[in-house]
Order: sequence, then structure tokens, then C-alpha cells
Amino acid sequence: MKIPFLSAILDAADRSRGRRDLSLFGRATPGDEDRLMPQSDRDTTAQRCHDMRRNNPVVSGACDRVTDNVVGAEIIMQARTSDPVWNAKAERWIRNWSKAIDPERRTSLTTAARLTTAARLYDGEIFHQPTPDGDLSIIESERVRKSQDDKNPVGGLNGYKVDPATGRVTGWYVHSRDASGGFCQKHGEQFVPFLFHPCYRWRPDQVRGWPMLATIANMATDIHEINNANLRKNKMGAMAAWVYKKGQSGGGLQGRTAATSSTGQPLQKFKEGQIYEIESGSELAPFLNNQPGAEYAPFMEFNLRMIGMALGLPYEFLLLYFGGGNFASSKASLLQAYKTIETWQAWLESEFLLPVTIWRIAKAVADRELDPAPADADGVSELGLWEWQRPGVEWIDPQNAIQTEMQEVRIGASDMYAVCSRRGRDAENTARKNARYLKMLDRVGAEEGIDPARLHNIQIPGQTPAVAEPGDIEPEGADKKPEDEDTEAEPEKDGGLKKWLK
Repeated sequence: MKIPFLSAILDAADRSRGRRDLSLFGRATPGDEDRLMPQSDRDTTAQRCHDMRRNNPVVSGACDRVTDNVVGAEIIMQARTSDPVWNAKAERWIRNWSKAIDPERRTSLTTAARLTTAARLYDGEIFHQPTPDGDLSIIESERVRKSQDDKNPVGGLNGYKVDPATGRVTGWYVHSRDASGGFCQKHGEQFVPFLFHPCYRWRPDQVRGWPMLATIANMATDIHEINNANLRKNKMGAMAAWVYKKGQSGGGLQGRTAATSSTGQPLQKFKEGQIYEIESGSELAPFLNNQPGAEYAPFMEFNLRMIGMALGLPYEFLLLYFGGGNFASSKASLLQAYKTIETWQAWLESEFLLPVTIWRIAKAVADRELDPAPADADGVSELGLWEWQRPGVEWIDPQNAIQTEMQEVRIGASDMYAVCSRRGRDAENTARKNARYLKMLDRVGAEEGIDPARLHNIQIPGQTPAVAEPGDIEPEGADKKPEDEDTEAEPEKDGGLKKWLK
């Protein structure tokens, strides 16, 4: 025989888990991911992910941290053709265009990149429609859906149409919203042959994207519910809750209510901060609340680590908590976080930034706003040679990082382009700034009557002075040993390797 109260709790839990279950389609029927997931289930999944983005602090924080670290403060595209003059003009042109890329002039290229990155988490995809005027209209995933005019479009089950002979996507059904912000049978729709479609796919035959947050939806929802349950228990424990052990409630008790329990005993109403008169000889026992217990924190930490594993982000990075760990564990966590961020940056560059930049520059050339891009030795246009200057990465041990980079450049394992790129800078611009700085030192030295070499060789207090290279100008008044003037340098047995690596 089941206890009615316990049975009701178990039934409610089963129904709750069933409502949260994202496996809403059958796997028995062969088919690609788009046909296995109908529009209604796709909407349900996206709405759950959107709700977590709005109301779940862990999910909201993870979305913001990923977007901040992947995109950075500004999107800067750099041309890499063989003509520096054309590169400068094209970069200046795309920089001006990127300030407002949509027809309403509300969205910059940086904002569009942030929306594209975030959409991979809670929608799995986003669409950008190019206009004849050279603008980009951002289209949310839910607006691309099955056509209402064509009852059985070829491949149009999930908002796209394909060529039955080749399987190639030939266009998309873009729907407009009705007066209430939703979609209905009479709403307008448009068939668009081409859209930029950055998305997150995990099957070869998959066309539409899938939200990354769907994987952690159940676990994140469970954490939210457990927190709310413990909060309610703590609130109950803060109230004056007592249970009669013996004796009878007399007429002198204050605050009695007329209600009675299922056993026929009267119920006493208690409030915080009140003193109650009880009958002599009665015995009261407090209602104890032992929640949350000692296992609550480890259980929550385990679930958060599982969420971080699904997103490729360490627990410390996910919660912005770096206390309690040693240097090695912190270093490992940051290395994994940076590796995930680099992967996302490569995806954003290939799926959105590079295609959009090439399209817009090509249109500018066609409209005679820019000269044609230079061609390589084979006569092929270098229009597609663009790179994204990614945001810089700070390291927890900058001195060690600088020494490592110096050794990599010296042995040819890296170059200044890669070093500057990791720091969010451009190598050519950095070199030009350094050249202007050296010229400024020469000018100041000449104006003040000081040998410029003394300004070039200024050392930081406590730093070992730089070794003078052959041809360097000796500072005025420098002491020289007479025996060193005519002494021939003894040949180094290691071929100068130690000095080269010093």
C-alpha cells in the first residue's frame, strides 16, 4: 500500500522530469537530425535555453564569460595581401563600415559577433541576411521555420529547401512576427536564396544548428530547483515552529486559530518575534531543520564541474573562482579555458567574420568604392586574404611567458606576428610605433645635447644592463680597462651557443 503523500511527491517528480526531458523525438526512424527534431520540439528546446539565459545565474554568467573572452572589446579585421597601400585603404574602409552594419544603424560588427557567439549557446545558430545596400539584417533562429504556403516543401520541414538531386540547400523560409510577437497561419514569410548561417553542428548531415546549452539543461534546472528547495527550508526554520509533546492547549494561549489538523488537534498560529503563553505542565519541542546538510556543497560542486565539462570550461573559470588551488592547478585551468576560447574564436572567424568581410569588400570593389585587390603570381585575386586581430590573452606569469616567447622567436619556432597576435596587437603597427619611439629618442637627445645611445640603453632599476652589441656607441665617460683594448677575444668552445641563448 502506497502512502498517499509520498506517492504524490514521486508522481510530481516523474512528471517534472518528463517535462524537462529533451529527448522528444524517436530514434527508431532513420533520418538526419533536422527531420528527427520537428519544429515544435526545436521551439521547446530553444525556449528552455532562453529561460536559463534569463533566470539561471550559472548559465547567464557562462554565456557572458564566453562572449567576453571570445569576442573582446572590438572586432578589427586586417588585410594580408601583397600590397600594403591597398591593405591600409581596405582596412580603413571596413573599419568605417563595421561601426553600423544593419539597416537600422543600431548594430556594429562587434555587437553582431557577440550575438553570433551567444546564439551558439542558446539557439545553436543565427542568420544574417545581406541587403542590396550592403547591410546585414540579423535574423533569429526561430524566424526560420517551415513554410505555411507550401504544405510539403522539398526539405522545408525545418525552414530550408533543398535540391532533391544534389541535396544542396537552395534557400530559407524567413517568417515575420505577428502583432503579438509570435507566428500564426496568416503571418508573412519570405523565401531567401542566401543567408549567412553561423551554426553549431555535431552530425555530418545536419543543416540546422543545435543549442549547446541543451546538453546541460536538465542539470542546470536541477541545481536551480535544489537551491530554491533549500532556501524554502531555511525560511521555514527561521520561523517560530513548535510541536506540543504533552498537555492541552488552554484558553490562555494567544493567537489560536479555528483550524484543526487531520487528527483533530487544534493548530496554533505562530509569528516571528512573539512570546506565547502556555498552560502550566505543557511541554514544547522545536521543529528542527537540518538542511542543507554537509553533502550539499560537494554535490553542487560536482554538478557545476559536469556543466563546465560539457561547455569545455573549467569549474574555476565557470564560476570565476580561483581560490583554494595551487599555481599548477590554476595554470592548468587557464590553459584549458584558453584552448576552448581559441576554438570558439576560430569558429567565429571562419563561420561569420571572414565570409562577411570578403562579401562586403567584394561589393565595395564592385561599387567602385575600393580598387580591385592585388593578384598573386598566378593571377588569382588576394581579396580573401584577411585575418581577425583577436583579443589579447593575459598570463598569470608574464615574465616567464615573455622569456618563452623570446626563445621561440630566436630559434625560429615562432615570429613577431604570432607573438603580437597573442597580445591582441598587430606586428607591423607595433614595429612602426617602435620606430617612431626610437626617432623621438634621437630627437630629444639632440635637443637636450645628450648622446641618444644613453636614452636607448636606459635600464629598469634592478635589471641587468643589456650587453652592448658590436657597433653600439659607448656612453660618455664609460670606463675601459687598458688591457682589454688590444686583447683578442678568446674563441668560444661552444660556438657562441650559450651567448645566443642567454
